[in-house]
Amino acid sequence: MDTTNRAILASGKSRNYRMVIRANSAAGHEVDGYEHLELRPDSWRRQPNLKGRNLTVGQLVWKMTVNGVTPEAAVEEYDLPLSQIEEALAYYRQHRDVVAQDEEDERRRLETVGIIGGAAAADRRVR
Repeated sequence: MDTTNRAILASGKSRNYRMVIRANSAAGHEVDGYEHLELRPDSWRRQPNLKGRNLTVGQLVWKMTVNGVTPEAAVEEYDLPLSQIEEALAYYRQHRDVVAQDEEDERRRLETVGIIGGAAAADRRVR
């Protein structure tokens, strides 16, 4: 396990997205300034996951929005500490462009394999 906390600069396609992460474990990388979020080294996503969960910031925000769940209710609903939920929401407010780009990339991936509509899906149905 790497505990040297050496700084690594990570950048994505979004011009506003640049953050320093610290390598500190085999599971993921801490997001600088966030205690409860981590970037997964094996993930194509640029947004972080909630530590200890297979859940991205965007997925949490989407679930809370769709289900009309407040941060306080999300503690019970998703079995997460309030501090982790509040931190994820703060990240989302500051980095909406990163989350939106990940959503667009995922939509394109799903279209490519024919899971959702688009040119690739229509082409597969014709064959």
